[in-house]
Amino acid sequence: MQQIQKLWKNIKENWLLILIAGVVILIVIQVMYRVITPEPEALLDTDPIPGASLNPTQSIRLLLSYSPKNNECQVNLDTPFQEQSTVEIENDVITLSPKIGWLPGKVITVDLQCPSFSQQVSFQVQTIDELPESERMKYQTNLDFEFAATTKKYLEDKPYLDAFPIERDQYRLLFLRSQNKVLVSTELTLSPEQKEAIRSSERQQLDTIGVPSEISIVFTDELNSATINTTQP
Repeated sequence: MQQIQKLWKNIKENWLLILIAGVVILIVIQVMYRVITPEPEALLDTDPIPGASLNPTQSIRLLLSYSPKNNECQVNLDTPFQEQSTVEIENDVITLSPKIGWLPGKVITVDLQCPSFSQQVSFQVQTIDELPESERMKYQTNLDFEFAATTKKYLEDKPYLDAFPIERDQYRLLFLRSQNKVLVSTELTLSPEQKEAIRSSERQQLDTIGVPSEISIVFTDELNSATINTTQP
């Protein structure tokens, strides 16, 4: 009985120290638990938030609960966004950036595939009319630079394009880039024999400026008007 009373007296005299020791023990236990049992792998947050209106030149940031290893997580976007974006993974943040700009008015669906979880998030790209003037000009500038770079590369690969259009007395030659063909544009009604004669003659001329022989020669009446209007340079 005396021992119990003595113990109780010690507790009352040192209750503050006992309380502090108890708190320290609880903190140590929590830290050890977190080290032994890490947080589950998951997508914690996105910037902007899912479903938000996205500027065409704005990047998308995905915040994970951990830092994935190299190529551990795969990020897929629906066509054509996959080829029009870059993906960068740095620590626990995945950043998706448009090379030129997200297609205005479209919905981007991001499919995140990691070893222990998968998740999809979507964003609505603003239309051109919704953009402020400064952002509209930025997006258009990106398009212009990309068009110039693409055209430069195309011309470097096909230097003979500088020769087009080629004017003749009764027709002109145009290069249809989308179809990779040479078009004989004329309002004349030509017989099969006349077409063949022109093909033979122009083939020799095209060879001299380096047009590959596999590029075929077609005539106006062999293509519909919609194709001609949208493909001639």
